[in-house]
Amino acid sequence: MKIKTIFTLLLIINIIFFTHIININADKSKTNNNEYKISEIRKNYKIQIYYPITEYKKLNNTITKQITSYLKEFKNNIKLSNIPINQYYHLIILYEKYEYKNYISFVFRIEDFTGGAHPNHRIYTIVYDTKENKIINIDDLINKNKNTLEILSKFSGNELKGNKKITDFSMLYEGTKKEKENFTNFVFSKEGLIIFFPQYQVAPYSQGEFNVIIPYKYFK
Repeated sequence: MKIKTIFTLLLIINIIFFTHIININADKSKTNNNEYKISEIRKNYKIQIYYPITEYKKLNNTITKQITSYLKEFKNNIKLSNIPINQYYHLIILYEKYEYKNYISFVFRIEDFTGGAHPNHRIYTIVYDTKENKIINIDDLINKNKNTLEILSKFSGNELKGNKKITDFSMLYEGTKKEKENFTNFVFSKEGLIIFFPQYQVAPYSQGEFNVIIPYKYFK
């Protein structure tokens, strides 16, 4: 009788396990030919992710790798945490697309909550050169123009000084200082190079994120 009971329990556990795996796999779907969606809703957390599908394999692989990293990080965090009954954790990733000449750019906004006073907000950008089949980063901009950091620092600082939401000029100074780590989030748009500053970089969390559009003429 005991052996039969143990076998029955193991069978039930296996059914639950494989059902869970199937549900997770089914959560990833195409919203259309140009986009994937990952959606997972449980009693104490939610995952909602959108990311693009392009015709460029290298770009797709880079995006997928980064999205997988965020998803894995969130899943690991909720495994290590005991989610309180009165809290609901979440991971939400949305994106925007920009195009300019032979460049395709995406900016991803990542919001996750795994406890604390408020959700975390991050920004991830990726720029792809379709002619060179290459991902473009801040080092490429610096190598192309040795004055890049000076231009980015000076223009961003001057532009944001006039923003009424900027009240802590020490944060603004540190966040726009001539260091490449301050300017890793950028895209190429038709209007110019857009620099994104996530929360906490140039102002307190409560003031949100900021961005500055720098016309291309400043880099000539």
